[in-house]
Amino acid sequence: MLNKTPYIGAGGRFLIAALFLISGLGKIAAPAMTQAYIASAGLPFPLLALLIAIVIEVGGGILLLVFGNKILKVREDGKFFRR
Repeated sequence: MLNKTPYIGAGGRFLIAALFLISGLGKIAAPAMTQAYIASAGLPFPLLALLIAIVIEVGGGILLLVFGNKILKVREDGKFFRR
């Protein structure tokens, strides 16, 4: 099925990466509001939590865009995963 519809997986990865990037960039655009929301939840070190969330969301979105297709090819070739 993957061979018949190769663009569906790429489209899905693109949409998920867009969600991660939009969320991360929203945190960068309004860090004070995000930090206040984290503090209102009672979590310790709101600034550290904000920075970790930004790194994970922006980094994860970029990794999905750049390396998503390469990871899938390794899995389909069976080099690391056996079917």
